[in-house]
Amino acid sequence: MTKKEISEIRKQCRIQENSFTTICGCYVPGNDQEKICFTQTFQTLAQEDAQQYLALFKKGLSGKPDESLSEGVVSGEVQESLLALTDCGLRDPKVVNRFFDAAAESFAFGTGFLILLIHNCYDIPKPSGSDTAYSYIQCLICPIQESVPELGYQGKEKGFASTAKNWIVKNPAVGFLYPAFNDRCTDIHHMLAYIPGEKRSGRTFIENLLGTELPMPRSSQCAAFRALAEQGLGENLTYQAICSLKESLDMITENETQAGEEKKISWDEAVRIIEEAGEKELEKDTLPEQLKEAAEFRLSNLAGGTVTEIQTNGALIRIDRSCTPLPEIGLVSGRKYILVPVGESLEIDGFRVFEGEKE
Repeated sequence: MTKKEISEIRKQCRIQENSFTTICGCYVPGNDQEKICFTQTFQTLAQEDAQQYLALFKKGLSGKPDESLSEGVVSGEVQESLLALTDCGLRDPKVVNRFFDAAAESFAFGTGFLILLIHNCYDIPKPSGSDTAYSYIQCLICPIQESVPELGYQGKEKGFASTAKNWIVKNPAVGFLYPAFNDRCTDIHHMLAYIPGEKRSGRTFIENLLGTELPMPRSSQCAAFRALAEQGLGENLTYQAICSLKESLDMITENETQAGEEKKISWDEAVRIIEEAGEKELEKDTLPEQLKEAAEFRLSNLAGGTVTEIQTNGALIRIDRSCTPLPEIGLVSGRKYILVPVGESLEIDGFRVFEGEKE
Protein backbone atom coordinates (compact mmCIF):
# COMPACT_ATOMS: atom_id res chain seq x y z
CA MET A 1 0.00 0.00 0.00
CA THR A 2 1.23 3.47 -0.85
CA LYS A 3 1.23 6.42 1.55
CA LYS A 4 -1.85 7.85 -0.19
CA GLU A 5 -3.78 4.59 0.11
CA ILE A 6 -2.88 4.24 3.80
CA SER A 7 -3.88 7.86 4.39
CA GLU A 8 -7.24 7.30 2.67
CA ILE A 9 -8.13 4.42 4.99
CA ARG A 10 -6.72 6.24 8.03
CA LYS A 11 -9.12 9.10 7.33
CA GLN A 12 -12.02 6.73 7.95
CA CYS A 13 -11.17 6.88 11.67
CA ARG A 14 -13.22 10.05 12.15
CA ILE A 15 -16.17 10.42 14.45
CA GLN A 16 -18.18 12.18 11.73
CA GLU A 17 -19.53 10.16 8.82
CA ASN A 18 -17.64 6.95 9.57
CA SER A 19 -19.09 3.66 8.36
CA PHE A 20 -17.74 1.23 10.98
CA THR A 21 -20.22 -1.53 11.71
CA THR A 22 -18.99 -3.76 14.54
CA ILE A 23 -16.29 -3.65 17.20
CA CYS A 24 -15.14 -6.66 19.24
CA GLY A 25 -12.71 -6.93 22.09
CA CYS A 26 -11.03 -9.60 24.17
CA TYR A 27 -9.32 -8.68 27.43
CA VAL A 28 -6.60 -11.17 28.36
CA PRO A 29 -5.74 -10.48 32.04
CA GLY A 30 -2.83 -12.90 32.17
CA ASN A 31 -1.91 -15.20 35.06
CA ASP A 32 -4.26 -17.87 33.60
CA GLN A 33 -7.32 -15.75 34.36
CA GLU A 34 -10.38 -16.13 32.16
CA LYS A 35 -10.60 -13.94 29.06
CA ILE A 36 -13.36 -11.31 28.88
CA CYS A 37 -14.86 -10.71 25.43
CA PHE A 38 -17.45 -8.26 24.08
CA THR A 39 -19.13 -7.32 20.79
CA GLN A 40 -20.90 -4.04 20.10
CA THR A 41 -22.48 -2.22 17.20
CA PHE A 42 -20.06 0.65 16.69
CA GLN A 43 -22.70 3.23 15.81
CA THR A 44 -24.43 2.71 19.18
CA LEU A 45 -21.34 3.64 21.22
CA ALA A 46 -21.29 6.86 23.20
CA GLN A 47 -19.40 9.53 21.26
CA GLU A 48 -16.65 9.78 23.88
CA ASP A 49 -16.06 6.02 23.76
CA ALA A 50 -16.14 5.93 19.97
CA GLN A 51 -13.54 8.71 19.80
CA GLN A 52 -11.22 6.79 22.11
CA TYR A 53 -11.49 3.63 20.00
CA LEU A 54 -11.01 5.52 16.74
CA ALA A 55 -7.89 7.21 18.11
CA LEU A 56 -6.40 3.77 18.76
CA PHE A 57 -7.28 2.44 15.31
CA LYS A 58 -5.95 5.60 13.69
CA LYS A 59 -2.71 5.07 15.59
CA GLY A 60 -2.58 1.56 14.14
CA LEU A 61 -2.30 3.06 10.65
CA SER A 62 0.36 5.66 11.44
CA GLY A 63 3.97 5.72 10.37
CA LYS A 64 5.84 5.15 7.14
CA PRO A 65 6.04 2.08 4.88
CA ASP A 66 8.87 -0.26 5.91
CA GLU A 67 9.14 1.52 9.26
CA SER A 68 5.99 1.11 11.35
CA LEU A 69 3.98 -0.28 8.43
CA SER A 70 4.86 -3.39 6.41
CA GLU A 71 2.91 -5.37 3.86
CA GLY A 72 2.86 -9.16 3.85
CA VAL A 73 1.34 -12.02 1.86
CA VAL A 74 -1.45 -14.19 3.31
CA SER A 75 -2.63 -17.50 1.91
CA GLY A 76 -4.11 -20.89 2.75
CA GLU A 77 -5.98 -21.42 6.03
CA VAL A 78 -4.93 -18.03 7.40
CA GLN A 79 -6.45 -16.30 4.40
CA GLU A 80 -9.66 -18.32 4.81
CA SER A 81 -9.96 -17.42 8.50
CA LEU A 82 -9.40 -13.71 7.81
CA LEU A 83 -11.93 -13.76 4.97
CA ALA A 84 -14.41 -15.43 7.32
CA LEU A 85 -13.98 -12.54 9.78
CA THR A 86 -14.44 -9.97 7.02
CA ASP A 87 -17.38 -11.71 5.35
CA CYS A 88 -19.36 -12.07 8.58
CA GLY A 89 -18.60 -8.47 9.58
CA LEU A 90 -17.47 -9.78 13.00
CA ARG A 91 -21.04 -10.98 13.67
CA ASP A 92 -20.24 -14.70 13.97
CA PRO A 93 -19.17 -15.40 17.59
CA LYS A 94 -17.50 -18.73 16.70
CA VAL A 95 -15.33 -17.16 14.02
CA VAL A 96 -14.41 -14.18 16.22
CA ASN A 97 -13.63 -16.26 19.33
CA ARG A 98 -11.50 -18.66 17.28
CA PHE A 99 -9.43 -15.70 16.13
CA PHE A 100 -9.16 -14.29 19.67
CA ASP A 101 -7.84 -17.64 20.94
CA ALA A 102 -5.20 -17.77 18.19
CA ALA A 103 -4.16 -14.14 18.74
CA ALA A 104 -3.90 -14.52 22.53
CA GLU A 105 -1.76 -17.63 22.08
CA SER A 106 0.56 -15.90 19.60
CA PHE A 107 1.13 -12.69 21.59
CA ALA A 108 3.76 -12.86 24.31
CA PHE A 109 3.34 -9.94 26.71
CA GLY A 110 4.23 -9.84 30.38
CA THR A 111 1.03 -8.24 31.68
CA GLY A 112 -2.57 -8.11 30.49
CA PHE A 113 -3.53 -6.92 27.03
CA LEU A 114 -6.63 -6.12 24.99
CA ILE A 115 -7.28 -7.53 21.51
CA LEU A 116 -9.48 -5.21 19.45
CA LEU A 117 -11.19 -5.98 16.15
CA ILE A 118 -13.23 -3.56 14.09
CA HIS A 119 -15.07 -3.96 10.78
CA ASN A 120 -15.73 -1.28 8.20
CA CYS A 121 -17.43 -1.21 4.82
CA TYR A 122 -16.01 1.75 2.93
CA ASP A 123 -17.57 2.95 -0.33
CA ILE A 124 -14.55 3.89 -2.45
CA PRO A 125 -15.21 7.04 -4.48
CA LYS A 126 -14.29 6.46 -8.12
CA PRO A 127 -13.74 9.07 -10.87
CA SER A 128 -16.39 7.28 -12.93
CA GLY A 129 -18.95 8.02 -10.23
CA SER A 130 -19.64 4.36 -9.44
CA ASP A 131 -18.58 3.51 -5.87
CA THR A 132 -17.06 0.15 -4.96
CA ALA A 133 -17.30 -1.31 -1.45
CA TYR A 134 -14.11 -2.14 0.44
CA SER A 135 -14.93 -4.40 3.39
CA TYR A 136 -12.05 -4.78 5.83
CA ILE A 137 -11.09 -5.55 9.42
CA GLN A 138 -8.42 -3.99 11.58
CA CYS A 139 -6.87 -5.71 14.58
CA LEU A 140 -4.92 -4.13 17.44
CA ILE A 141 -3.11 -5.57 20.45
CA CYS A 142 -3.02 -2.95 23.22
CA PRO A 143 -1.15 -3.42 26.52
CA ILE A 144 -3.14 -2.77 29.69
CA GLN A 145 -1.35 -0.92 32.48
CA GLU A 146 -2.43 -0.05 35.99
CA SER A 147 -2.74 3.68 36.56
CA VAL A 148 -0.74 5.48 39.24
CA PRO A 149 -2.87 7.03 42.03
CA GLU A 150 -2.77 10.82 41.93
CA LEU A 151 -4.20 13.61 43.98
CA GLY A 152 -7.54 14.68 42.49
CA TYR A 153 -10.64 16.68 43.32
CA GLN A 154 -13.56 14.68 44.71
CA GLY A 155 -16.87 16.38 43.89
CA LYS A 156 -19.02 14.72 46.56
CA GLU A 157 -16.58 15.34 49.38
CA LYS A 158 -15.67 18.77 47.96
CA GLY A 159 -12.03 18.12 48.65
CA PHE A 160 -8.88 16.52 47.29
CA ALA A 161 -7.94 12.89 47.79
CA SER A 162 -5.96 10.11 46.14
CA THR A 163 -7.68 8.80 42.99
CA ALA A 164 -8.55 5.14 42.67
CA LYS A 165 -6.34 2.81 40.65
CA ASN A 166 -7.60 1.88 37.21
CA TRP A 167 -6.59 -0.27 34.25
CA ILE A 168 -5.66 1.89 31.24
CA VAL A 169 -5.57 0.84 27.58
CA LYS A 170 -2.26 2.00 26.11
CA ASN A 171 -1.32 2.64 22.48
CA PRO A 172 -1.21 -0.48 20.29
CA ALA A 173 1.93 -2.60 20.43
CA VAL A 174 1.12 -4.33 17.13
CA GLY A 175 -1.76 -4.62 14.69
CA PHE A 176 -2.80 -5.32 11.12
CA LEU A 177 -5.29 -4.41 8.42
CA TYR A 178 -6.89 -7.02 6.16
CA PRO A 179 -7.39 -7.16 3.26
CA ALA A 180 -4.89 -4.67 1.89
CA PHE A 181 -6.06 -1.64 -0.07
CA ASN A 182 -3.73 -1.85 -3.07
CA ASP A 183 -4.48 0.27 -6.14
CA ARG A 184 -7.52 1.49 -4.14
CA CYS A 185 -9.06 -1.98 -4.46
CA THR A 186 -9.56 -5.00 -2.21
CA ASP A 187 -6.46 -7.22 -2.21
CA ILE A 188 -7.26 -10.43 -0.34
CA HIS A 189 -3.72 -11.77 -0.89
CA HIS A 190 -2.00 -9.10 1.21
CA MET A 191 -2.27 -7.49 4.64
CA LEU A 192 -0.72 -4.39 6.22
CA ALA A 193 1.06 -4.86 9.55
CA TYR A 194 1.58 -2.11 12.14
CA ILE A 195 4.72 -2.59 14.26
CA PRO A 196 5.90 0.63 15.97
CA GLY A 197 9.61 0.93 16.55
CA GLU A 198 10.39 -2.08 14.36
CA LYS A 199 10.08 -4.30 17.45
CA ARG A 200 11.06 -7.91 16.93
CA SER A 201 8.26 -9.10 19.23
CA GLY A 202 5.70 -7.45 16.95
CA ARG A 203 7.16 -9.07 13.84
CA THR A 204 7.17 -12.44 15.58
CA PHE A 205 3.48 -12.05 16.50
CA ILE A 206 2.46 -11.22 12.93
CA GLU A 207 4.58 -14.00 11.46
CA ASN A 208 3.25 -16.59 13.93
CA LEU A 209 -0.41 -15.57 13.74
CA LEU A 210 -0.67 -14.90 10.01
CA GLY A 211 2.11 -17.11 8.70
CA THR A 212 3.54 -14.27 6.63
CA GLU A 213 7.12 -13.13 6.22
CA LEU A 214 7.35 -9.36 6.44
CA PRO A 215 9.86 -7.34 4.39
CA MET A 216 12.98 -6.03 6.07
CA PRO A 217 12.36 -2.85 8.09
CA ARG A 218 13.85 0.42 6.85
CA SER A 219 16.87 0.35 9.16
CA SER A 220 17.72 -3.21 8.07
CA GLN A 221 17.31 -2.31 4.39
CA CYS A 222 19.73 0.61 4.78
CA ALA A 223 22.23 -1.55 6.69
CA ALA A 224 22.02 -4.34 4.08
CA PHE A 225 22.53 -1.88 1.21
CA ARG A 226 25.55 -0.30 2.91
CA ALA A 227 27.04 -3.73 3.62
CA LEU A 228 26.43 -4.75 0.03
CA ALA A 229 28.35 -1.70 -1.20
CA GLU A 230 31.16 -1.99 1.37
CA GLN A 231 31.77 -5.72 0.98
CA GLY A 232 31.10 -5.79 -2.74
CA LEU A 233 33.26 -2.84 -3.78
CA GLY A 234 35.92 -2.92 -1.07
CA GLU A 235 38.67 -0.42 -1.93
CA ASN A 236 36.62 0.76 -4.92
CA LEU A 237 34.13 2.38 -2.53
CA THR A 238 35.86 5.74 -2.74
CA TYR A 239 34.45 9.16 -1.89
CA GLN A 240 33.70 9.75 -5.56
CA ALA A 241 31.98 6.36 -5.81
CA ILE A 242 29.69 7.22 -2.89
CA CYS A 243 28.90 10.62 -4.44
CA SER A 244 28.05 8.87 -7.71
CA LEU A 245 25.89 6.37 -5.82
CA LYS A 246 23.95 9.13 -4.04
CA GLU A 247 23.44 10.99 -7.33
CA SER A 248 22.09 7.84 -9.00
CA LEU A 249 19.63 7.21 -6.15
CA ASP A 250 18.55 10.87 -6.16
CA MET A 251 17.93 10.79 -9.92
CA ILE A 252 15.84 7.61 -9.78
CA THR A 253 13.91 8.91 -6.76
CA GLU A 254 13.16 12.22 -8.52
CA ASN A 255 11.85 10.42 -11.60
CA GLU A 256 9.60 8.20 -9.52
CA THR A 257 8.33 11.14 -7.45
CA GLN A 258 7.34 13.00 -10.60
CA ALA A 259 5.52 9.88 -11.78
CA GLY A 260 3.68 9.71 -8.42
CA GLU A 261 4.99 6.21 -7.66
CA GLU A 262 6.86 4.58 -4.78
CA LYS A 263 9.45 2.42 -6.46
CA LYS A 264 10.99 -0.73 -5.06
CA ILE A 265 14.18 -2.10 -6.55
CA SER A 266 15.24 -5.73 -6.58
CA TRP A 267 18.47 -7.09 -5.16
CA ASP A 268 19.86 -7.37 -8.70
CA GLU A 269 18.95 -3.74 -9.45
CA ALA A 270 20.69 -2.63 -6.24
CA VAL A 271 23.80 -4.57 -7.29
CA ARG A 272 23.75 -2.90 -10.72
CA ILE A 273 23.52 0.61 -9.21
CA ILE A 274 26.44 -0.13 -6.87
CA GLU A 275 28.52 -1.62 -9.69
CA GLU A 276 28.01 1.46 -11.88
CA ALA A 277 28.98 3.80 -9.04
CA GLY A 278 32.11 1.84 -8.12
CA GLU A 279 33.00 0.90 -11.71
CA LYS A 280 33.54 -2.67 -10.57
CA GLU A 281 31.62 -5.90 -11.04
CA LEU A 282 30.57 -7.44 -7.73
CA GLU A 283 31.41 -11.07 -7.09
CA LYS A 284 27.94 -12.14 -5.94
CA ASP A 285 28.98 -15.65 -4.95
CA THR A 286 31.37 -14.32 -2.31
CA LEU A 287 28.78 -12.11 -0.59
CA PRO A 288 27.32 -13.30 2.75
CA GLU A 289 24.00 -15.14 2.49
CA GLN A 290 22.24 -12.71 4.86
CA LEU A 291 22.73 -9.91 2.33
CA LYS A 292 20.86 -11.94 -0.27
CA GLU A 293 17.86 -12.15 2.07
CA ALA A 294 17.05 -8.53 1.18
CA ALA A 295 14.92 -9.51 -1.81
CA GLU A 296 13.99 -5.90 -2.53
CA PHE A 297 14.60 -2.38 -1.26
CA ARG A 298 12.25 0.59 -1.11
CA LEU A 299 14.02 3.35 -3.00
CA SER A 300 12.97 6.10 -0.57
CA ASN A 301 14.70 4.16 2.23
CA LEU A 302 18.01 4.03 0.37
CA ALA A 303 17.96 7.63 -0.85
CA GLY A 304 17.61 8.79 2.76
CA GLY A 305 16.18 12.22 2.02
CA THR A 306 18.16 15.22 0.82
CA VAL A 307 20.45 15.62 3.84
CA THR A 308 23.80 13.81 3.86
CA GLU A 309 26.02 13.56 6.94
CA ILE A 310 29.82 13.46 6.65
CA GLN A 311 31.84 12.53 9.75
CA THR A 312 35.59 12.67 10.24
CA ASN A 313 37.93 13.29 13.20
CA GLY A 314 35.21 14.53 15.53
CA ALA A 315 33.68 16.80 12.88
CA LEU A 316 30.11 16.39 11.62
CA ILE A 317 29.02 18.11 8.42
CA ARG A 318 25.38 18.08 7.28
CA ILE A 319 24.83 18.84 3.59
CA ASP A 320 21.41 19.60 2.11
CA ARG A 321 21.85 18.16 -1.37
CA SER A 322 18.74 19.99 -2.61
CA CYS A 323 20.64 23.29 -2.19
CA THR A 324 24.34 22.33 -2.25
CA PRO A 325 26.12 19.52 -4.10
CA LEU A 326 28.28 17.15 -2.09
CA PRO A 327 31.60 18.88 -1.33
CA GLU A 328 34.86 17.97 -3.01
CA ILE A 329 37.95 16.57 -1.32
CA GLY A 330 41.14 18.49 -1.99
CA LEU A 331 44.75 18.71 -0.80
CA VAL A 332 45.83 21.70 1.27
CA SER A 333 49.49 21.75 2.42
CA GLY A 334 49.70 18.04 1.72
CA ARG A 335 46.62 17.09 3.81
CA LYS A 336 43.16 16.06 2.63
CA TYR A 337 40.35 18.48 3.38
CA ILE A 338 36.62 18.52 2.69
CA LEU A 339 36.00 21.69 0.74
CA VAL A 340 32.61 23.18 1.52
CA PRO A 341 31.88 26.35 -0.47
CA VAL A 342 30.72 29.29 1.67
CA GLY A 343 27.50 30.93 0.45
CA GLU A 344 26.11 34.38 1.08
CA SER A 345 25.55 33.63 4.78
CA LEU A 346 27.70 31.84 7.34
CA GLU A 347 26.71 30.99 10.94
CA ILE A 348 28.51 29.31 13.81
CA ASP A 349 26.28 28.21 16.73
CA GLY A 350 23.74 30.83 15.64
CA PHE A 351 26.28 33.67 15.36
CA ARG A 352 26.27 35.40 12.00
CA VAL A 353 29.79 35.61 10.64
CA PHE A 354 30.86 38.76 8.78
CA GLU A 355 33.72 38.10 6.41
CA GLY A 356 34.84 41.51 5.21
CA GLU A 357 37.95 41.85 3.09
CA LYS A 358 41.01 43.02 5.02
CA GLU A 359 43.67 45.19 3.46
